[in-house]
Amino acid sequence: MEDAYRRRARWVIAGLWTGCCLAGFPFAGVAGDWTIAPFIAGQESFTDNVLLTPTNRRSDFVTGLFPGVSINGESARFRATLNYSPIVELFALTPNQNFVGQNLYANGNAILVPDLFFLDARGYMSLLPTNPGLTTAGGFAAPVAAPGAPSAITGIPSVAGTSLLNPLQGLAANQLSQVSSFSASPYLSRRFDGFGTGELRYTLSDSNTSGLQTGGVTPTGFAAQNTSVLTNEVTASFLTGENFGRYQGHLVLDANRSSGTGVFSGSRQTTEVLDSSYAITYSIKALASIGHEDINYGGNPPTRIDDIVWGVGAQFTPSPDLNLTVNYGHRNGVTSPTATLNYNVTGRTSLSVSYSESIYTTAQNITNNLAISSVNSLGQLIDARTGLPIVLTNPVLGLQAGVFDTKYLTATATTTWDRDQLSALLYHFDSSVAGQTTPGSGISQTTTGANLTWSHDLNPLTTAYLGVGYAHSNLGPPSGTTEDLVNAGVSMTYLLSSTLTGWASYSFLDRTSPQPQFRLTSNVITVGLRKSF
Repeated sequence: MEDAYRRRARWVIAGLWTGCCLAGFPFAGVAGDWTIAPFIAGQESFTDNVLLTPTNRRSDFVTGLFPGVSINGESARFRATLNYSPIVELFALTPNQNFVGQNLYANGNAILVPDLFFLDARGYMSLLPTNPGLTTAGGFAAPVAAPGAPSAITGIPSVAGTSLLNPLQGLAANQLSQVSSFSASPYLSRRFDGFGTGELRYTLSDSNTSGLQTGGVTPTGFAAQNTSVLTNEVTASFLTGENFGRYQGHLVLDANRSSGTGVFSGSRQTTEVLDSSYAITYSIKALASIGHEDINYGGNPPTRIDDIVWGVGAQFTPSPDLNLTVNYGHRNGVTSPTATLNYNVTGRTSLSVSYSESIYTTAQNITNNLAISSVNSLGQLIDARTGLPIVLTNPVLGLQAGVFDTKYLTATATTTWDRDQLSALLYHFDSSVAGQTTPGSGISQTTTGANLTWSHDLNPLTTAYLGVGYAHSNLGPPSGTTEDLVNAGVSMTYLLSSTLTGWASYSFLDRTSPQPQFRLTSNVITVGLRKSF
């Protein structure tokens, strides 16, 4: 019965996606600008440790094929971005690791009835490292234009942040999982003159992690499992308008029900929250929140949160180049401070810092980040609310099933010159198990790391890339060990013609640990071509 329900739900999502397209495409010829760009890429890689094992290392040659298409544009009543590329990896000496995977990022919005009825649809698919300790949070992906920028191979925005080891660089099937998330959201939105805007929204989302195999680097107790979750969500909101003067309020009533494997069996959440701000001066706003949340997950033990949501804080905007928001309160099951800083230090240098804490699941975190994501003019994946780069999932922590209380602290600085871009990332992640899928599954993790990436235009046709990353991780019981990860790489791309790009890259991974079974090194050399049509 459950499988039949899930199949019907997927057909509903597919139908809404089709409706979004049909609602918009007839108007594309009336007023719109659309770009459809098919491509095909291929590469050959050599790795000296194809299974990423500490002993009995195997070398292998890996052939990769990546056809795909990129569609971008908007018309009078339709806007869409779709980047899709399947991946075929063939291992010459280890054929049992051959795989076919999917990469997709898509979002679209259609105006069904002007000023009243809309449809939003989103989709995401990616092959991601299953286990922790295979990448730093930023690391080095060869070749890319900048952290978070689209891959020069597939043209698809990096959904997990740039990383050294990925399926485009010889990572074997037993280290990867296929992750997907799709959602469709019809909604009513109406502005009531200067009083504000009301919205009523229904969202159906389906998320899955599949293809899990047992690799040779899985920490003891690490809860990597095939998971699925289907969520029905209804949201009503009202945002006040200019008639309220210096005061702005955002009232959100939200209820969702989920069904699926593990902790998603019988999962439900209900929240009623009013977020308020009052402009004390032109550059200072007082912030306050009040409400209630009722959050329930399955698992062992079940997660039950039924309490008051509250918060107090302030926002400082002394200039268009500096924005600081600080808050302290209770939300998403935790009482903690939150803070964000965005500062354009100069016309070439920017700095962003953020800290937050929340109880979450990996699947819902991907779905929530996908819902607020967009792609900017450079092809980078960004938070549509702030315009800042965003990652849909954190590759450092792996793909554990379960419920986690996670603290995030990140700081990013970027400097751009005429021919160079330099980016630095510092981060600290503290993820504690709050609910397990089965007794004894799931481990807590704490990771601190840094990454540095640099790109340089050697000439109008040639660009060089250099990156290095370091991470130190503590894995809780029953694993009870530490890991130190260093990865680095260098690559070069050359524009052979206006539609043909070639590249060559070298990457290095070294992981050390007091436990010998977690120690490994890997070297990967890659050459490839990408043809656009």
